[in-house]
Amino acid sequence: MSANVDMARCWTEDAGPGWIAERVRLDERLEPLGQFLIEGLEPQPGESILDVGCGTGASTLKIARSVGGDGAVVAVDVSSTMLDAARKRPDIAEDSSSAPITWITADAQTYSFKEASFDAIASRFGVMFFEDPVAAFRNLRNALRTNGRLTFVCWQPPALNQWIAGGADELGDLLEFPPPSEPNKPGPFGLCDSTRTHALLDAAGFTAIEIDGVEAELPFSGTVDDMVTHQLSIGPIGAAVRAGGNDPTLRGAVRKRLHQIVGDRAESEGLAAPASAWLVRAQK
Repeated sequence: MSANVDMARCWTEDAGPGWIAERVRLDERLEPLGQFLIEGLEPQPGESILDVGCGTGASTLKIARSVGGDGAVVAVDVSSTMLDAARKRPDIAEDSSSAPITWITADAQTYSFKEASFDAIASRFGVMFFEDPVAAFRNLRNALRTNGRLTFVCWQPPALNQWIAGGADELGDLLEFPPPSEPNKPGPFGLCDSTRTHALLDAAGFTAIEIDGVEAELPFSGTVDDMVTHQLSIGPIGAAVRAGGNDPTLRGAVRKRLHQIVGDRAESEGLAAPASAWLVRAQK
């Protein structure tokens, strides 16, 4: 049974469909930080690797290509809808030289992985949502072989990732936003405190823990209108519109305001955005 019922519901029914609709643009935006993950993981040909919180499969595909046909990849996510989208990716279906991928809809905190079955575990922004991080990391550690590697990227604090808000602070008269989540609670910034993250991994039994800050410009090759659609589909603005019942009048008013906000920013700064993450590495 999942210990993260609310997160499973969110990524399956609420946030997940928007991420699926915007998969191509999200893959483009997160690619620079995903590359830090691959470089930190150093996947080797023939290895068996678990991808946690794999979403629509961008990191999974990179890992499968890195370990090659003699390797194996297992991808796990709580969202059945996002895993369905991952399975249907044309770039996965067309790639015959990669490792075979096993897709599992499950909660990585409680799922019974085979003990000592993976050389490495990776995650691109998929491990910040656990209800009990120590229990989750302990469960993952149990799935690693001796000296197995854990590598993941997670967000640094919100102040260093203002692109995620997407102009929400200028929409308060149109949308009702929930109060910011409490520090260290499950959510996008659940592991933004690197000192706490180090302590959680230590408590779960990991050693050789290294946490390094990484920064990147997140590209966006679309138009201003594409960016508006992007923000209406994901993040706090999309969530607030959905919470308002997806009312067409409200959605139209938000789109109009967002177009002005995004257009002004595009003229002065462009549509790329700076982002900051932690690259976390540890060993069993």
